[in-house]
Amino acid sequence: MLTTAATTTDFIQAHIIRGRLEAEGLHPSVAFEHHIRMNWFISNALGGVRVQVPPSEQTQALDIVKQINANSYQALLEEQEETQDDLCCPACGSKDVRRSRFTESLALVVLWFMMLPIPFQTGAYNCQSCKHHWVSQAGKGTGVGLSLFAILFALIIYYVIAIISIGVLRFTSYILP
Repeated sequence: MLTTAATTTDFIQAHIIRGRLEAEGLHPSVAFEHHIRMNWFISNALGGVRVQVPPSEQTQALDIVKQINANSYQALLEEQEETQDDLCCPACGSKDVRRSRFTESLALVVLWFMMLPIPFQTGAYNCQSCKHHWVSQAGKGTGVGLSLFAILFALIIYYVIAIISIGVLRFTSYILP
């Protein structure tokens, strides 16, 4: 049996609370999120979206929810932003560093024109002084190579479908007068 640690009318807020509780080592779950997502106007009648934890974790979860409501995690967020502002180039030590947005832009263009979602690389940086390019440890993952492979694969699929459809049209034109 689970006990309710927090209640909200917004399922997104409930998942934010759930994520914070998981980050603190608890085992939360979200109840009634699908009911609220499909029938948002009955949120108050159902009692909202509930973030629930096992009874043994309830007191710790309630303390964390109080801290969330008091914005005490704002200092942690500001501290993380400060560490990102302190980035420097590993090659020359320059502070003139900008985030690389090439793969994000490429992924967005492919999504718009081909309706094919492809992964993009996050945490890639360029030094404006020495033109050095690097990827932070947090951003390691799929890069441009996989994105280009996905584009080529999608183009091949489109061409195969086009060739098959042209063949079917020609075949049916011979059969039907």
